Amino acid sequence: MKNKIFFFLVLLLSGVVSRSAGASESDKAQNDWTIMMDFTSDAGLVELMESEINNLEEMMTGNNLTVLIQYEGPEKNDSVRYTIRHDENTNLITSPKEEIGEINSGDVKSLKEFFDWSVEKAPADHYCFLFYCHGCGFAKGTGRGICFDADDPGEYIDALEMKEFAEHIRNKIGRKIDLLAFNACLMSNLEAQLQFSECSDYGIASEPVMLSCFCGQIAGMLPELSKNPSLSGSQLGMEVIKGTCQYINQNHLSNTCAPGYIFSLIDYAALASERETAICPAMDRLAKALRKNLSTEVELIEKAFNDCEKYFFPDKLCLFSDLGTFCQGLSQSAVPEIVEAAVDVKRAIKKSVTYLEFTQNEGEVIRACGLSFFTPGKTSGYYNSSSYSQIELGKKTDWDEFMTEFLVGSRKLP
Repeated sequence: MKNKIFFFLVLLLSGVVSRSAGASESDKAQNDWTIMMDFTSDAGLVELMESEINNLEEMMTGNNLTVLIQYEGPEKNDSVRYTIRHDENTNLITSPKEEIGEINSGDVKSLKEFFDWSVEKAPADHYCFLFYCHGCGFAKGTGRGICFDADDPGEYIDALEMKEFAEHIRNKIGRKIDLLAFNACLMSNLEAQLQFSECSDYGIASEPVMLSCFCGQIAGMLPELSKNPSLSGSQLGMEVIKGTCQYINQNHLSNTCAPGYIFSLIDYAALASERETAICPAMDRLAKALRKNLSTEVELIEKAFNDCEKYFFPDKLCLFSDLGTFCQGLSQSAVPEIVEAAVDVKRAIKKSVTYLEFTQNEGEVIRACGLSFFTPGKTSGYYNSSSYSQIELGKKTDWDEFMTEFLVGSRKLP
């Protein structure tokens, strides 16, 4: 009888061990955080990006977080994916890499494949995705977007592809990621940010051009993130912005951008809300009021455009206007419905931009709200185009109709 009992226990324990072994093979360990960085380089960014990777290696710590990089450089077949490992040699990248041949960084497929590879390689409770590239807005056919391919600058991610990638993120993991970071110029514009609002809890971006600082500040946060993995996307984003401004001020770099650098932490749930007090309903009311009163208020609207904060790409073909200061100018209208709608938009901005910090040059005054909107100065074609009507701002508001009518009737924008 004892032998039978012993034999039964052996079989039982063997089954438990076997099932445990099977579970460990099929279920990968869950990270606290996985941070994904998409590096799209041209010849001018290679040295800087390699320095950023070395910095990430130096700051990498703990075994509860993973940093993964997809790097597409200016040469043919130089695309690689890195799994960052700690090392203190700041002159040599030693992290394991997977060569992936030649990718087109301007094809949304490359972003999807990198995201899928990352979450399958390092599933986590929290995710952050960072774009490290040139940025200048959203509009297809205008050379304005992100992730410009180094071999073919005509290839880039436009607003519709931004939305496609955002939907892919949500579908792949069944929820939002915690933080989306834009280490790219001019990306805190309403058109682009609304495209991403369904895939992340929070986003950080710059209204004007920016220095390549977000990546370095995330690297600096890695030890803290390892010790305190319960940090939210909002907290991480705020600390990255604070560290970026501190770095710019300490190194006296603010004067490289007039009137200064401006960084926004955006609450995507508030930005995408359909409540009457949210930004899209308020923008729609404003657009309708401006269209209705365009013939009598055209001079006031022109003055509001001319007086508001503006941000240019260096070629000055891509202009973004600060939404808050534009609405401040409209609040001088004698038409109550315009004033009320402009005030509503400003209130909605404050709910959407939950943290705003800037570096300020001596003698300069920054009045920015943290969100801009696209403002072509010489053509209304962008607003007439089918692509603008398909983006979230175009679908949810009359903004494109207002801008088209105003530009056709005015043509006095800078």
